[in-house]
Amino acid sequence: MQRLHGLLQQARYAEFRAELARAELSRLLSELWVLSFHALLAILECSGFAPDYLEMAEVVAESPCERAFLAEVWASHELSPGDHIAAVWRCLDTLGQLQQWRAG
Repeated sequence: MQRLHGLLQQARYAEFRAELARAELSRLLSELWVLSFHALLAILECSGFAPDYLEMAEVVAESPCERAFLAEVWASHELSPGDHIAAVWRCLDTLGQLQQWRAG
């Protein structure tokens, strides 16, 4: 997860895609986190696919914490059209905190 964060923050999107695909194929990440990372990348690249990924992630979200994280990503996507990078960094911080909470 940390590697994915770093690649996004360094704008190394091709490497990020490859690492995300490896994590997905090896089942190191849940479907929710894979879809969330795809949504964050779509926001950064202004591709327009973020809502699609977020809708799919909402279907697989199980806990209130996961739904809260997705709500933050939605809000960042909708409220930060001019500053996508800051919006994604905020989401990555929240994701990191959520992972620490789940591990602890």
